[in-house]
Amino acid sequence: MLKSLIAADGGVAEMMEPIGHQMTAIIVSAMGHEEPTEHDRVVAEVIQHVWMASLLWWVAGHAPAEHVDAVVNNAVTLLLGDEV
Repeated sequence: MLKSLIAADGGVAEMMEPIGHQMTAIIVSAMGHEEPTEHDRVVAEVIQHVWMASLLWWVAGHAPAEHVDAVVNNAVTLLLGDEV
């Protein structure tokens, strides 16, 4: 799945869009807000993009799995601060 994200085939992007929305929804849910705001959704989308980019580095062999964890944790801390 991750390797298909960087494929030049236009059909792949169309198929990946729902997955991106699902991943963002998972993050919004993990925030624990009863009624997520648009701000929550935007923050979740940014975290999802950081997560995906870090995973791509890992899949390509450019970073260890621990790097994914550290980068995502940094993004969450910067974006949510004391909320986590």
